[in-house]
Amino acid sequence: MKLTIANIGWFIALGGLAVLSISAINYKKDGTLTGVQVKVEQACDGAYFLKDSNVLDAVMDIIVAPEDHLIRDIQTEEIENILSNIAFVRDVDVYVSSDGVLNVTVRQREPIVRVFDARGDTYYIDRAGLRIPVSEYFTARVPVATGHIIIPQEGDDSSTVATDWVHFNQLIKAIDSDPFFRSLTEQLDVSESGQITMVPSTGDLKIIFGRAENIDEKLKSLKAIYKQVFAQGEWSTYETINLSYSGQVVCKRKPNLKS
Repeated sequence: MKLTIANIGWFIALGGLAVLSISAINYKKDGTLTGVQVKVEQACDGAYFLKDSNVLDAVMDIIVAPEDHLIRDIQTEEIENILSNIAFVRDVDVYVSSDGVLNVTVRQREPIVRVFDARGDTYYIDRAGLRIPVSEYFTARVPVATGHIIIPQEGDDSSTVATDWVHFNQLIKAIDSDPFFRSLTEQLDVSESGQITMVPSTGDLKIIFGRAENIDEKLKSLKAIYKQVFAQGEWSTYETINLSYSGQVVCKRKPNLKS
């Protein structure tokens, strides 16, 4: 194939662009950081367990003075790993933009219940079943779990404790996954024998759920009761809904009410 003058010109131009691109990349790497930009993304329920300033302080503890750091020396993966160890952080992205700014984006863990356990401790549980400490900046609007709740900790050797928590956690996740039950449930109280009482967010009705068994079946029956029997506000005339009996729902009216 013969090379024309035009073709040779194109080759020279492309080569020049490649050289310029490599030079630009090297110039960027040899430059110093010009600043740090932090963004904490809002959780789905509007929660901010962390402030931007909290994350910025953590970053500055790592790199101290940005203007003294060459971009080529910034270990973004190391920064991500360190920030990921903050209790409220679900995941984090760190990169250096073309203007030399270190950008840090943090996504928070999202709580689905606040626990007041039998050990006297309080904390949140997220969708992964992990603990989140209570934040000084924000109180999440999630159901509260109280009573005889024992979440297994390192050193616990009771299989019963672990099994009870596994089942109870399944109930929490089932409630969180359904907008109807998320809105309905204000509190879950666990007795020493493992019997669960649900307290709705409206009214003084008590829902006796029983043990955390046959969860899907019980919740399906409960939703049907609310949508069919209580659709006209009749729930205010009832004292309890009992789901603890196998295959049936027992509703008890308040005493001294005319039928």
